[in-house]
Amino acid sequence: MKKCNGCGAILQTDNKDIIGFTPSMEKDLCQRCFRIKHYDDLVKSYKSDFDNFDILETVNKEDNLVIWVVDLFDFDSNIINGLNRHLLNKDIILVGTKRDLLPDTMGNGKLLEFVRARLNFYGIQVAEILFTGHHGHDGKDQVLKVIDHYRDERDVIIMGQANVGKSTLINALAETDITISRYPGTTLDLISIPMDGYTLFDTPGLIRVDNMQYYVANDDLDKVVPKKIKPKVFQITKDSSFTIDGLVQVQIEVYDKTSVIFYVNDQLDIHRSALDNAESQWERVVNDETTVKSAGVNKMTKDLPIIRDPFDIVINGLGFINCKRNIKAVRVLRNENVEVLIREAII
Repeated sequence: MKKCNGCGAILQTDNKDIIGFTPSMEKDLCQRCFRIKHYDDLVKSYKSDFDNFDILETVNKEDNLVIWVVDLFDFDSNIINGLNRHLLNKDIILVGTKRDLLPDTMGNGKLLEFVRARLNFYGIQVAEILFTGHHGHDGKDQVLKVIDHYRDERDVIIMGQANVGKSTLINALAETDITISRYPGTTLDLISIPMDGYTLFDTPGLIRVDNMQYYVANDDLDKVVPKKIKPKVFQITKDSSFTIDGLVQVQIEVYDKTSVIFYVNDQLDIHRSALDNAESQWERVVNDETTVKSAGVNKMTKDLPIIRDPFDIVINGLGFINCKRNIKAVRVLRNENVEVLIREAII
């Protein structure tokens, strides 16, 4: 029985429509992983192949050190509700990836304070918090040291949501080359990677269905998944609306002059208009065949609860909008299943 070096699926030559197909058993990658690796191509999305509870049960049943990989930029979308109940008595190391997407002016001390506050908000406890960036290479030595400190002769299992950079981190730690893809569900089975004195296990990516990436076509994921961020600053003197491609419209009412800063993928267009023109603006953008859209029904939130300044408007799987002051009301038009929340500002 031979497994694909990329996704862990059992290789087979009988049916090209079934997972693990390869035109030749001499190959080390299935056709799907080969296309992802060499052509950045994916024929079918496997977004629903795995149940989160099954993955967590797999992680919990073995006496392994747990590495929980979290996208710092999209932090709240990565939260696993009741994590400590799912992983009873487990040593959990949180490794925050994509540190480089956040501004250099934000020090690690402030970032650590933010992460601890959000974990406390969700009632989650971890043994250590570490940060990595630039494809997992910045900070990897510290991750390896912490693994050695907590491992206690155990193997290590790594888990995290799809698109958080889990496979990229593993490649940096193990100096290996498993298949890396921004498409949810790339890792189809547990993959074992031999390390110095222990085995590192990679798990399938967890999926949250309140995440914008879940509702975007595969061809558009490259434009949605945050990977290159250039903050876009808008000065506001009156009530305004902002439409992010055909995905989201953010409506903001103000007391006085203020500013908002958008942190989303650079490939997404942001269209601004007066609030009175919000409806026509939305219709124009979503009827444009060139804009990125989400599948499903779009719905407006109720007025979101405003907290003390500054605060972020977080749209799971898309990014966040930093609001400075003088905000009277906020509403967001988006796919009705996508979570939108207000939190204290990360920056």
